[in-house]
Amino acid sequence: MTSQDYNLLVSLLKIYDQYQCKKLVTEVLCNIYTLEDTDHHAIEDAPHFTYVPGTLPVMLVAHCDTVCYQPVEKIGICPSDDGKTTALTNMVQAPLGADDRAGLFLILKIVAEGYRPHILLTTDEEIGGRGALAVADELDIIPDVKFILELDRQGSNDAAMYECDNVDFMAMLEQYGFQPVSGTFSDICFFAPDWDIAAANLSVGYYHEHTPWEMLVVSDMENTLKRVKQILDNVGNFPYYHFEPLEYKTYKGYSCAHGWDYPGAYDDINLRAEACYAAHQKQKKKKKKNKKD
Repeated sequence: MTSQDYNLLVSLLKIYDQYQCKKLVTEVLCNIYTLEDTDHHAIEDAPHFTYVPGTLPVMLVAHCDTVCYQPVEKIGICPSDDGKTTALTNMVQAPLGADDRAGLFLILKIVAEGYRPHILLTTDEEIGGRGALAVADELDIIPDVKFILELDRQGSNDAAMYECDNVDFMAMLEQYGFQPVSGTFSDICFFAPDWDIAAANLSVGYYHEHTPWEMLVVSDMENTLKRVKQILDNVGNFPYYHFEPLEYKTYKGYSCAHGWDYPGAYDDINLRAEACYAAHQKQKKKKKKNKKD
C-alpha cells in the first residue's frame, strides 16, 4: 500500500459522522465521473443514499455508517489473528470502523484506476438498512447492471448471497477465489430481489467487527481489490444474472432457508427472506404485465 493510499484509508476511518462521509465520497465521485461516464444520467444524491450511474454493467455497494461510538483518533498496527501479517486497529480499544469504510476505500480505488461501475452509497446499514430501504422506495430507475457486488463482508474470501440462490452467479465468483457462506443481512437484501438482479456481499478484510478488537488486514483488503478489478475487466463475458430466491421448508417447527438444516430462532431472518421473495414475485408479475401492455 502506498503512502497516499494509506492516508486515504486513514482519513476515511477517522470520519465520525456518516453523512459527512457520504458527502465527501459523493463529492469525489462527482468530480471523477463525467456525463459520458454516467451515460448522461444525473447522479442522484438523496438524503440517505447516493447513486452514481456508470458505463460498466456492474454495481458496487458500500455503506457510510459504522458502529463507532466515538471518533477514531489513533490508528495503530497489530499482528493479524494468524500472526502471518499485520493489521490496522484502533489504539484506544474501540471499534475501528473498517465495517464499512474499507468498502468505501475499495470503491474509491477502483474508480481512481479508471473503472466506471455503477456506485451505490448507503447510510444506516448498521441499524437495519434504512438507507437501502430508501433506495428500494425512492430510486426511480432499475440500474442496467448484470449483477451487484457489495463490499461489506468480514474475512478474506466470503461471498454471502443471503436469499439469492443463483448458482451460476456463485460459480462465477468461485472462479475468482470467493467461497459461498450464509449470512443474515446486508443492504443488498432490500433492493436486489425487487430489481431481479443477483447480488453478493464480498469480504473486504476486516475481522472482529463491532468490537474493540476490530482489525483490518490490509493484504486481505488488497486481494479483494485485485479480484474485483479482474471481474470488472471480464464483465463483457458474463450474462445478466437474475435474482433466484431460495426455496423454503419447515424443519423441526422452524421455517428455514434451503440448506440451513438446523433448528433455531430464525423468525426475523425468515420473515425478511419471505419479504424478499414476495418482492421478487411482485417484480416478475410487473414485468409480465408490462410485456402484455
